[in-house]
Amino acid sequence: MKTVTRKSSFLFIFLIYLLSFIACCFLFNELENDSVLFKTLLCTAAATMIVWFFGIIFKNSSVYDPYWSVQPMVIVSMWFIIRGTPFLLTDILVLLAIFVWGIRLTWNWAVTFKGLQYQDWRYSMIKENNLKMWFFSNLFGINMMPTLLVYAGIVPVYYIIFNPSEFSVLFLFGFIVSIMAPVISFISDQQLRSFRKENHDTYIFTGLWKFSRHPNYLGEITFWWGVFLMQMGLIGRPVITIAGPLMITLLFIFISIPMMEKHMMRKHPEYLDYQKNVPLLKFNFFRKA
Repeated sequence: MKTVTRKSSFLFIFLIYLLSFIACCFLFNELENDSVLFKTLLCTAAATMIVWFFGIIFKNSSVYDPYWSVQPMVIVSMWFIIRGTPFLLTDILVLLAIFVWGIRLTWNWAVTFKGLQYQDWRYSMIKENNLKMWFFSNLFGINMMPTLLVYAGIVPVYYIIFNPSEFSVLFLFGFIVSIMAPVISFISDQQLRSFRKENHDTYIFTGLWKFSRHPNYLGEITFWWGVFLMQMGLIGRPVITIAGPLMITLLFIFISIPMMEKHMMRKHPEYLDYQKNVPLLKFNFFRKA
């Protein structure tokens, strides 16, 4: 594609997402179904289709990248508007957790975003490995699947918002987990960026990365379990909402992390020693230096 400046790329992304939001609001008002949860699902799927379409136009599937972090902030805010009642302390804490996580992840995308001419290496690899299936892997694997997983991840918040309940110790614990998780991700991302500025031919093995091979992913996974714990601490039902954090965990363990590990092994064969000494996700503060 024709070279687009980084500043112009940000503008295009903003306009695409604004269009998606407007279309989503219009669709939500037109749907006759009374279920807010179901209408939200249809609207976020429709918004994803718009983002996917522009990804095709720009020949860059990374147009979708910020959707993962923006989607929950928009949906949860809309749920509070729809409910229309005054905020409780639990509402404020849930909203704070969602926005701390969302802003952190969106910021991480923004500072690493080089422009619309650059596509995530993982998407390019998927396309090169099976060009015939690219249409489907792009639409469903890169765009729609993450949308549905994140939607499932914030379903517990829906039950918190529309079933106001009394504060509990388990809710507080879930909130602390949900706040600490993006802090872990933020610190590990900052350490990674600082390391890469001075080291281009090796992998990071300092800071939090000394104790876990993927501390940023660990923070991401932990956040969703914190959200689930907040729900269970307030209303304790429905337990089926555990499907959200469970599926997101499986996504990282069986898709995202293996893909990253293989990539690191190709670039750095010595990464094998790092794999043997440092845990995949959990922190091992007691291993030998």
